[in-house]
Amino acid sequence: MRFDTSGYYPYQIMGIGESFLIDNANIETIHKKHETINKELSKTFLAKIEADAVRITRIK
Repeated sequence: MRFDTSGYYPYQIMGIGESFLIDNANIETIHKKHETINKELSKTFLAKIEADAVRITRIK
C-alpha cells in the first residue's frame, strides 16, 4: 500500500461515508498507514475485512 500527495488511492477526495476496496491487503499494514494518512489529511479512515478484500471507509 502506497500513500503520498499524488494520490494512489482516493483518500484526498473521499467524503464521509464513502469507501473503496483493496484486494489482498494486510489489515495491520493498512492500520499503520492510516495513522499517517489521518494526521496528514485531518480525516479519519476505518479499515474492515470484507470477504476477500479490505474496505476503507471515511468516518470523519
